[in-house]
Amino acid sequence: MSIGFSFGWGDCSLRRTGGAEIDAAFGRRAVAAVATLPAPPASPCASFTTGAVMAAATGQERARRVRGWGMVLALMAAVAQAQSPMERDDRTVERLRAEGVRHESGQVVLWTLPGEMPAERAQALAQTLDRTAAAVSALLGRRLDTAHYADDRLHVFVASGIGASHVYAGYDHMAHDRPYLFFDLRKVRRGDAPFAHELAHVLVWRFGSHSLREGLATYVELELAARGEASASGLFGMHDADSAESRAAAIARSDAGLRVLPWIGRNGHADAAVTSLEDESSREAYYVLSQSFVRYLVTSLGLATVLDVHADADPEAALRARSGKPLEAWREAWWSALRASRGRPRSRRRVLTRRAGRWASPSAQPNLRIRPRRVGRVLTRRGGVGLRLRLSPTYELDPVA
Repeated sequence: MSIGFSFGWGDCSLRRTGGAEIDAAFGRRAVAAVATLPAPPASPCASFTTGAVMAAATGQERARRVRGWGMVLALMAAVAQAQSPMERDDRTVERLRAEGVRHESGQVVLWTLPGEMPAERAQALAQTLDRTAAAVSALLGRRLDTAHYADDRLHVFVASGIGASHVYAGYDHMAHDRPYLFFDLRKVRRGDAPFAHELAHVLVWRFGSHSLREGLATYVELELAARGEASASGLFGMHDADSAESRAAAIARSDAGLRVLPWIGRNGHADAAVTSLEDESSREAYYVLSQSFVRYLVTSLGLATVLDVHADADPEAALRARSGKPLEAWREAWWSALRASRGRPRSRRRVLTRRAGRWASPSAQPNLRIRPRRVGRVLTRRGGVGLRLRLSPTYELDPVA
């Protein structure tokens, strides 16, 4: 997220200097912060056209209050101007096509910005994407649906500032005819961009259950990673089938698992609170359990049957018709088997890592993913008593894709 603002104290002006990408959750927190601020001081300005009040003030306390209100109202104005996912993607496409460099390999067209990635590395990435797309296509038995898409090639856009990996228009991709994928440059450089996951969304674009959609995409990623045909992004600690099922078994015995269980395999989209970045435990449980349920169905019914159910407008009816059992029966059998298996709970040890000159706790960031990066010196609190220095993996915090 990058926001640029310039405040004018004399004329109360507010200028937005950058294309701010404000997510809804952040905006809601900014709006809620209004209640914690004191009443705004009287302003000599008569116009509120900028959406923020900046009053000339004397005294340190008065200036602090004005700044607090100015920032909150500025953020609210930016939220109001925020674009839809489709509009943001259109802007990214327009920018990279106008300013970027095109790299081609097989069925993939990769777009990057000059200066962000060397030409040799970009071409190698295009080849990797083409191989991954071929592997996903072979596993699913699906090719790019040119009857649906207005293009016969996959277009991949890589740039800094994209944020979470996604297909064009995000969850509304099915309503559009653009086989476009978007990846943040930082994730590509780290090697944990979910290429196979997003490619699966494009190749099997039609779905009737969001849970089955996400579960199938992660299943594809883990299956190809096990074969050495793609890399696993490691979302929520799912690096392979064993680690994914271990996490699912642990979550099945947690409160978060019980909260999201009614949404697993269900028609339509899950409740917004389940997939919200504000509740990391529910979001993790939803994605991990969705993958586990899809794997159970594939093992029991075969991948071809699961793909048919996935593409049906009414997956619950399709599942009953093809298997003779309703979703509730399948879910109960899977849930019982999952709870009976042994899961690996996450460590409860609190780790403080030094990032950007500060000590911060990853667990204090509910909407961020904790990813091990390297071995370094960290402070560890054990048993709630004392701090000690030791060698341990440090972490990076990333928005969950």
